[in-house]
This record gives sequence, structure tokens and C-alpha cells, in this order.
Amino acid sequence: MKKQILASLFITVTLGVSAQVEDSITMQAGRTHESYYNLETGEVLNVDNTDWDIAFDLSGFGSSIRSNGHIGTKVWVYPNGINWPTVDTTGTVWDDPMYNSETTWRTGAFDQDADPQNQLDLGWGEYNFVTHVITGDRIFIVELSTGDFKKVIIESLASGVYSFRYADLNGANEVIETVTKSDYSGKNFVYYSIANQQIVDREPANDSWDIVFTKYMGYLNPPGTFYGVAGVLSNNGVHVRQADGVDPSMADYNNFQVDSVIDVIGHDWKSFSMGTYTIPADLSYFIEDLDGALWQIIFTRFDLSSSGKVVFSKEKIASANVSEIEDMNAFGLYPNPATGVATVVFDTDSDAQLTITDMNGGVVYQESLSSGFATHNLTLTNFQSGVYFVNLSTELGSTSQKLIVQ
Repeated sequence: MKKQILASLFITVTLGVSAQVEDSITMQAGRTHESYYNLETGEVLNVDNTDWDIAFDLSGFGSSIRSNGHIGTKVWVYPNGINWPTVDTTGTVWDDPMYNSETTWRTGAFDQDADPQNQLDLGWGEYNFVTHVITGDRIFIVELSTGDFKKVIIESLASGVYSFRYADLNGANEVIETVTKSDYSGKNFVYYSIANQQIVDREPANDSWDIVFTKYMGYLNPPGTFYGVAGVLSNNGVHVRQADGVDPSMADYNNFQVDSVIDVIGHDWKSFSMGTYTIPADLSYFIEDLDGALWQIIFTRFDLSSSGKVVFSKEKIASANVSEIEDMNAFGLYPNPATGVATVVFDTDSDAQLTITDMNGGVVYQESLSSGFATHNLTLTNFQSGVYFVNLSTELGSTSQKLIVQ
């Protein structure tokens, strides 16, 4: 029985850690679409990103409200109180609109006015510890992509239901709406079109995607202003490390810091000059996906054309599918085939033994490794070209992967 389990595990892990493959997505002309992408299975959903104006956070304790800066939606706080019938913007100069945070999904344009000294102030309303209700205490002026201006108030978030209203600045064409979180369970946001007066359910399940290729408002310095940028944002629970200044084939996961912000990849993996985009040759990203597998991503092309095509290569360098061994969480090798150096990626709860054998079963290398999530470089200069087996063992079991040395 034990041999069958280990044989099954060997097949699972060997097939689970893949060679580098090329893939691409398209964002269409003007980057009007966004692509939700799963590193294991590919594109999950390619969807129009121009059919909504505001979005509501659906997470359990979330209250973030975002705006669609991509299509030109702008948000300001009305400066003259919260008397809805008497809103008067005559003579007001609308400078410095508020946009969504680039670093977290939890801070949208409507949250930006929060008082940092008041933990109960959430930007569009104030949280009541007794009733657990957020009551709106600001009126917002929203400019739609059509150029029309609306006054908007988020009246409350109570028992998972957002209540809000909007109207023309003079009070005409008033609409009162509600959005119920539980109607869209399993998603990060639900969207709303003020222009079309309708809820837009456009997002895939939040456990189905790792990163999204999209266009959003990013702060560029210079020129020191917000600008529409095309980039990549990561899902909640996905961790990214940027490996810059080093050949991707030599990049060591441990040498770069993990960051919890959603724009580690962002938009600056490319630069624009003389009508074309260029991508540094010494830049790659390590991404731990929602399933715990570790990938290396290398961007190779961004087309400023009708397709809005992004081309990249991806390689799974550690699989999370080692559940048969209780104290082993991940194990992988990259690159494979290798020349000169190969890197072992592992995550164990106890100390491990690393052993390399040749095709005849002879041990050619052995070393003890401390527990944890880490990488370990193997120098292969003294290895003859051929096939080897890299075995990682703990007190509770072992697993192997085939290594090809060129």
C-alpha cells in the first residue's frame, strides 16, 4: 500500500511541476476588457470593463465602494453638508477627484475621505459598535463617463445590505437602490451602472482566479498625477514577489520580499518609448497562487494595438499537491532541464533530507535542510549530463522529482 501511495505521489508531483509555457490574454482596443486569470488553468473570464460606474465590496466585514476610474468616473465629497435636497454646486471647482487605492481592494474612491484619527469613520459613513450598522454621513458628487454629474449618497450598510440613492444635481431623476451581499456570495465585488440604472454581476467566483489584467487609475510621478494604466492586480490571498535586476533563470525566490499589496506586478513591468512598449530582460515575478503552488512569471510583450495583447511565460516551480505527506506542504525544482544550477523549492513543517540519485540508484548528493518555506540552490557543474532523481524526505514520508541535467 505504501509503495502505491508513493508511486501515485511521484506521478502527481512530477506532472504538477511544469516546464515553462507561453500564454497570452487580450484586453481589446483601448484596454476596454479585463481578463481574470488562473495560473493553473488559464483565462477564467474576459469581460467588458466599461459597463459599470461603482462597485460594492461583498466580503464579510467589507464596506469598500470603488469607482470605475478606467472609463473616467470621478468622485468628490460634496463640501457643504449632508442636506440632500439643498445640494448646490454653483461656482464649485472640481479639482483632485478621489480614486481607488492601487494597493488594496479594501479602499475604494468612496473610502478615501476617511479620518485616520477616527477608526469608526469608513470614508462614506460611520460604523456603530452597538448596532453594527454603517450610516452614511457624506454626499458625493460623481461625474460619469458621459460627462453627466450626479449626487450620490450611500445611506447605510446594515445586515449585509447596501442602501444608496442618486439623482441629478438639481434633484431630478432620483433613484433609490439596494444591493444585498448574499445575492452574490463567493465574489469580491458586485457592480452598478448609474448610467443604466442596473446592477451588473460581471465578476467570476473569487476562488477561481489569481490575477486580473485590467486598466485602472494609477499615480504616475512624474508627472505627479493619476493616469489610466494597464497592469496586473492580484486577488486576495495571492502573494507576489518581484525579482528585478537579475536574470529570471537565476532568480532566487528567497532574495526578494513578499508584499501583501495587490499591485506588486502593477503597471510598471513595461515602459513606453518611441511608440512601443519595452520590458526589462532582468525582471520576473514569483506568485504563490490560491492553492499554494509557486509560479514564476516573465512578461515578454505588450501590444499597443487593437488587440491589447499581453504575452508572458509561466512555470510552476513548486506544487502544493503533496498532501499525502502530513508535514510537507510544497516541493519543486526549477529550471528543469537545468544547466549549472537548479533550485529546490520546499515547504516542510519538520527538518528534511535532500538526496540526489542517478539512474542506477547511486547517491551523488545529500544534504540536511531546515524546516520552513525556502529555496536551496544545487550546483550541477560536477554532474554529468543525464537524468537524476531528487528526493525530499521527512519523518512522515518522502517524495521525488526527476531532474534533467544538460
